[in-house]
Amino acid sequence: MDYPIPKSSVEAFIAHQKESPQNAGLIFERFAPNWERDPKLKAEGLKAALFASSSADKGLLSAWNSRWEQIVKAANANSFELQTDWRLIAGLGRKGSLEVGFTFHRYGFPYLPGSSIKGLARARGLLEIAEALGDALKKVHEKILLSSPKAGVLGALNISLSREEGKDFEADMNDCGVEENTIERARAFRAIFGTTKQAGRVVFFDAIPSSQELPVLEMDIMNPHYPDYYKEGSKDYPSNWQNPIPVNFLTVAPGVKFRFAIGWRKSPEDNNPGSELKAPVWGWFKAQQKNGNQTSQEPARLQQLARKWLQDGLLELGAGGKTNAGYGFFVASGTTPSAAKQAGTSSSLALPTGYERGVVKKGIGNDLSFGFITRSNGADIFVHRNNLSAGLTGLEEGQKVIFRTGKGTRGPQAMDVQLDT
Repeated sequence: MDYPIPKSSVEAFIAHQKESPQNAGLIFERFAPNWERDPKLKAEGLKAALFASSSADKGLLSAWNSRWEQIVKAANANSFELQTDWRLIAGLGRKGSLEVGFTFHRYGFPYLPGSSIKGLARARGLLEIAEALGDALKKVHEKILLSSPKAGVLGALNISLSREEGKDFEADMNDCGVEENTIERARAFRAIFGTTKQAGRVVFFDAIPSSQELPVLEMDIMNPHYPDYYKEGSKDYPSNWQNPIPVNFLTVAPGVKFRFAIGWRKSPEDNNPGSELKAPVWGWFKAQQKNGNQTSQEPARLQQLARKWLQDGLLELGAGGKTNAGYGFFVASGTTPSAAKQAGTSSSLALPTGYERGVVKKGIGNDLSFGFITRSNGADIFVHRNNLSAGLTGLEEGQKVIFRTGKGTRGPQAMDVQLDT
């Protein structure tokens, strides 16, 4: 038959179910099935993308890595490699033909855009400075509230660190009695990530999968138990008689290696130290140099600090979506993911970081959407059906489980609950 699209697109469409190199991103974005009358076809579309990812062009992945390496080398960037500890979801909230999103590079491989990498490093750096401020953090918050009444504690600190004028930022710190070493750390933060007036000096490159092997994708599922309640404009209450509608989505599998790099954005000041610039670009660095503070503008030091914040963010905060449920965390390259993590359950021999063990005290069944788990210290913790891991629909009294502790509307509760086998 004739297709009203370019010939190359027709050939790609015909070939996308054959044993040939494929672009999973193209399949996911452009060749999605029409599931308007049959929602089950959404899963078929995801399976087609999975099939395509398993037969992707290894040569293209290798060439992409080579190009990335050349760019990183030319930029004198600081690079490192980590691997996924468990599943990673990139771009889940993006709009797409299959309702759930996923971030594919145009070459058809999963990746983490430089903008999201920068955001993660920035979040980790912000937390570190907030901790260093101690009691002064409350004073910064109180001062910012005068002009931004709705700002939270971290939001207030972010406003101060992003001040357009350096003198205003310095005034915030000095007025609140911040120690000089913490102010210096905050200056470095402004230099790395930029302000509302100027770009940051550090460049965060896209994180790409290693060419050692094709990145493996896996299909996962979330199962909202109160679909009527979550509908826009709904007046229904959460109730156990509503029918769950499983939602499938794509993830990156455990053990997939990603490459990260942090470069330096040069300014005229780097090439002509001490010169009089016509515009107030990189003004803070120029002021530091005039004061004889050469260490404060050292590119290597700031790159290393940015790398630390990024690595800590990847290891401790997680990247992508559903990090509260254990997705998106990274570990050192070469670490062997436990077989239990790959299967979505816990092993009695290896407890994931941030998790603890417990025993179900009050189970969750068809007629009850919540229960309680007795922790190893003897205390009980609340658990809701919505916080059970994928594939787990209920809990029985006496079952051994592992879980993370999260914060709910009624206080601490068990999150990402899995059977301890």
